[in-house]
Amino acid sequence: MYDYQKVLKERIEESEEFKRKYEKLKGLREKEIKEFGLELVGEPEIGRVTLGTEGVLLFRLLRFGLFKELNFISGSKFANGMVYRGGIDIGRALIETDNSNNLDQFLTSLAELYKESEIGILSVIKKSDEFLVIRMDECISSAGMLNVGRAICYFEAGIIAGALEVFLGSYVDVEEVKCWGKGDEYCEFEINLRHISEEEVTNRRNIRESGEGRVHDRNVRG
Repeated sequence: MYDYQKVLKERIEESEEFKRKYEKLKGLREKEIKEFGLELVGEPEIGRVTLGTEGVLLFRLLRFGLFKELNFISGSKFANGMVYRGGIDIGRALIETDNSNNLDQFLTSLAELYKESEIGILSVIKKSDEFLVIRMDECISSAGMLNVGRAICYFEAGIIAGALEVFLGSYVDVEEVKCWGKGDEYCEFEINLRHISEEEVTNRRNIRESGEGRVHDRNVRG
């Protein structure tokens, strides 16, 4: 499994400037902020020590602008849901030509795709027939950002969901439980692989609309 802390430590030892940036960010992250603006961009250089920062600032600014507009029009839950659905569409498109024969092979291919696309570095933490836990380091949306008290990686969660829906041919339930936005230094997603009916998808969506930090479900499209 990728060891972000080890690579981070090496960078801190190599560069005094990097060390100062890290200590500044660490100090800022000790306090959760409730009102935020462009501070959400954070310090991608600190969070993405292996994948780098090319294109990350522009991606985050575009994402921030889109979220602000959707939030203004229809509220944060709608905005998060739209970002998640966009991720699902991308996940389905990226994986539709995958020829993996088993889940392990598929997850390896998905991890390679994430890294090659510089979205993040995936590691499987737990796996069973019905449950999967995936860790993502160096997330393009959140790595190096401030602590805003909630998970924000709906886009990345959507890609994982869309890809798994194609492979499994059924609904999946994805929840981000750890995130840079919650004060962690990596993202973690819990995925229910058990077959979920359309009715259950709808029920879960309705329940989650009353809370923050939960990734919305979505119907599988044929």
